[in-house]
Amino acid sequence: MDKTEAVSIISKCAPFYDVLSRSDYIFIFTKDKQKADFIEISFPANNFYHLTGVDYSGSASSFFRDALDNRLNESAISFKNGTTTLKLEVLKSLVKLPESARWIGGFDGSGVRLHTDILAGNTCGCMGFIQMKNSKKFIPNTALKGDIRQLILQPVGEIIATISKQKKESLYSVAQNINPKVDRKNLLVSLDLIEKLDPGILSAL
Repeated sequence: MDKTEAVSIISKCAPFYDVLSRSDYIFIFTKDKQKADFIEISFPANNFYHLTGVDYSGSASSFFRDALDNRLNESAISFKNGTTTLKLEVLKSLVKLPESARWIGGFDGSGVRLHTDILAGNTCGCMGFIQMKNSKKFIPNTALKGDIRQLILQPVGEIIATISKQKKESLYSVAQNINPKVDRKNLLVSLDLIEKLDPGILSAL
């Protein structure tokens, strides 16, 4: 992959990430088919830069603005190492993560040199998340190419649904993705999760 292709991928993915950045998300998952767990995720605009794997001469915010406006210059970026190409090869799928993620779990730390807490994704690639300071929400800090099931701690968490809300809203009300393969009828759901969901979405789950 050369810089021309890299800039093209980044510029095409930026608008999709911009959509992600305007909402908050809950990933609901189960590890034992008995209890539903969840995490809250936000996609700050500046974090798009970390997912691309490139070095950039300016700030993370200017990188994102230039990518959105198709003004990203090849001379302003460089490849860090071999991982840059791998990240860019899966970025197109990862900026649609609420619809494409199938599994989630803690990063097992083996085979890859990076710091991240939780991975969410599918057999092709995954996004890594770290917890925000003074918050229970998680934000993205890396991207990985590969089957997520080989990168996360066992047991693997199977995503039941992804629910979103606009930033200004208090309750999550929009179903981004509901997994039809998971039996949700007998799952135990915590009060913490119920209190975050709009009553209308509970019936859909």
